[in-house]
Amino acid sequence: LDYTVLHITAPHDQVHQTPADMYNTPGGTAEINCSHSIQSYDRILWYKQTERQLQFLGYLYFNNGYPETGVKVKIAGSANKDQNCTLTIEELQLNSSAVYFCAARLHSATYHCSSVQKPPQHILSSRYYSSQPLAPVCFHFMRW
Repeated sequence: LDYTVLHITAPHDQVHQTPADMYNTPGGTAEINCSHSIQSYDRILWYKQTERQLQFLGYLYFNNGYPETGVKVKIAGSANKDQNCTLTIEELQLNSSAVYFCAARLHSATYHCSSVQKPPQHILSSRYYSSQPLAPVCFHFMRW
């Protein structure tokens, strides 16, 4: 049997992710929730980190989700303070194993590259970088 193990941690006290752990089988669906406690922030960004890169999955701006083209996720909810944003990953596969990150940020009309504390900047591969708080999500498949 194949099982999915989803482990979520939130080291920064202003960004929170749930649930703490999730078990699933390939073909199943995983939902990761993210919220923040920063009054002026109105955007939630989602990333998937594999061994070699950090992939930008998409973002939620106010109540509208914007997944990247070709990425099979849904992003819904609210990006406002103390509200919930949900990343839904459907049709889980073994290559869905990764560390997932949620980041909260203030909307800006211009995008620029800036350093991210975790993970190191050398593994970033997206045009959307943020120095805002990140909460990592560990998402692993296990074979039994």
